Amino acid sequence: MELLSGRGEVRSGRGGVRSGRAVVGVDVVSQTLPRNYRAPSQHHCCPPGPRPSVRCDMSSDSRCAGCMSDSSLEDQTRPCPPLPPYPPHRYHREEWVDPEMDCATCRLQAQPPCACSDPCCLGGPTSLRTPCSWGRPGIMPSQTSHLGLVPCPPQPPTAGRASSVCAATSLQQVGNGCSSISNKSSSREHVPPEPGKPKQHQHAGGGLEVPAQVWGGVCLVLVLAGVAGVGVSVPLALRANPGAGVHERLNTARALLTETPLVDGHNDLPWNIRKFMHNKLHSFNFTAELKKLRPWSRSSWSHTDLPRLREGMVGAQFWVSYVPCESQRLNAVQLTIEQIDLIKRLIEQYPEDLRLATSADEVEAAFKEGRIASLIGVEGGHAIQNSLGVLRALRDLGVRYLTLTHTCSTPWAECARARETDLEDPDSPRGLTHFGRTVVREMNRLGLLVDLSHVSQATMREALKVSRAPVIFSHSSVYAICKNPRNVPDDILREVAVNGGVVMVSFYTHFLTCSQQASVKDVVDHINHVRKVAGVEHVGIGADFDGVNKLPEGLEDVSRYPHLFAELLTDPKWSLEDLKLLAGKNLLRVMRNVEKVHLDMKKKKEMPYEEEVPPDQLEGLTSCSYKFTKDDES
Repeated sequence: MELLSGRGEVRSGRGGVRSGRAVVGVDVVSQTLPRNYRAPSQHHCCPPGPRPSVRCDMSSDSRCAGCMSDSSLEDQTRPCPPLPPYPPHRYHREEWVDPEMDCATCRLQAQPPCACSDPCCLGGPTSLRTPCSWGRPGIMPSQTSHLGLVPCPPQPPTAGRASSVCAATSLQQVGNGCSSISNKSSSREHVPPEPGKPKQHQHAGGGLEVPAQVWGGVCLVLVLAGVAGVGVSVPLALRANPGAGVHERLNTARALLTETPLVDGHNDLPWNIRKFMHNKLHSFNFTAELKKLRPWSRSSWSHTDLPRLREGMVGAQFWVSYVPCESQRLNAVQLTIEQIDLIKRLIEQYPEDLRLATSADEVEAAFKEGRIASLIGVEGGHAIQNSLGVLRALRDLGVRYLTLTHTCSTPWAECARARETDLEDPDSPRGLTHFGRTVVREMNRLGLLVDLSHVSQATMREALKVSRAPVIFSHSSVYAICKNPRNVPDDILREVAVNGGVVMVSFYTHFLTCSQQASVKDVVDHINHVRKVAGVEHVGIGADFDGVNKLPEGLEDVSRYPHLFAELLTDPKWSLEDLKLLAGKNLLRVMRNVEKVHLDMKKKKEMPYEEEVPPDQLEGLTSCSYKFTKDDES
């Protein structure tokens, strides 16, 4: 979360709260969705049924079964050139074309996308029929054309040739082949056996008959598709069509986010609940459309509620326990624990939508259940009040990252300046002190993510040298594009790549363009720069919703994440696998590596660190602290 002084709302601490207490009344609970609100279920538009008819003229050569040689249309007795059974095919104009040989002409009687033949899906003229999402759990009918592929019905292992995916009109843009579907249940025309030749077939469940020569090709497809991943894992390994329209790209983005959790590194909703509701959850309905209700609707700092999280297809969110720098050396620890308590109570109040997660495995488990994995981060090293014991206690409460500083330095870590023109604080440490380096080592031992957003470049470099585990920047952008001291310079980006960490790009306009305005394209520029310098394995998303008051046009709240991915899909260098890394795979990898370092140190029986900040470094800073002193011996 960021602070911005100037005109407009009177700010108290963080955010944009007006003077006096927030008005909490009937507006908060009126016109809200039911407490048990859930996003609409996503069902298949109909059960699997017969596919549109495919007419394949059969060649007499079993090595090219199901097709007729293009060079032998007149002479059907002419054999096809030798080739493995059922090679991959591309869709080209109206034909199935073998990418390597000319032996494959199978004309479709129905144009892709494959329309559902079940009466429940017709609902009108043929031109209005809705494509079916067979075999794609959780995909709405409007999303069936994602990735430029037509969803295929799930086929049993014996169900004929190459039942991986159907081709769609944009499939020629896809890098690898697409096999057609041709089996008895999917309306391939029956071809009688040659006179005097015994009929070869295998009986499958449900009365399916599969030619014996098909089995080799089916097995190959099943191996390549990962058996259970047919129609799911195969399409997401492909490239989308960069020239597709915005609607198609949005469908692609939404489909991708149903299969890979979108993990956002930083959301400050808990602090807004404290500002507006004084942490009283009995007056807070997370299922409400808060943008329509006071006081949320009147604040430029509010961007989050459950309906919009569902619309934005958020799979995992780091909820932040933030307390102002002014609480340092006062009641920072108490306030931090109260915010952690708030986050956990919020999760417990919406168990059908949220699930507490403390590991990468728990994130993925929550995602599979259809719940938003909820992780806890603490923003600002002042929250531990110079105590490793407090750090360990926060970890036991479920915290999984600590930002080493916020907008104030601690006695052991230097923060970034607010602006490029600001002078450095001569009283703050340069980078990390010895105790600061010990904090990083203890975080490694505890399995806590070291977050370097908000810290100075000297602190970044020190932490990267000390940490045994990958680090994160939970909400930062690129210094080369916008010279804000909070952003990450290129030399640090290269060190992050060596370290194995991830930079999660912020949506705050002052970090994107160093101005009051920005667009989706500006976010893409920062993401692409991290990719160019550090690599695609080291970039993620940390929008900082509810913690800033200036956001890019097109990314105004948590519902807009698919639009960012739709914009990235216009760039041919972004494959779908790359986008999955950006969405969440990179952060999950970092979490697993941090967990591995923790387990390795535990296996080696490394003991907790017990250092303290030297008293001379706290001189004049501890007037409100109890001092332990040793009595003089008499």
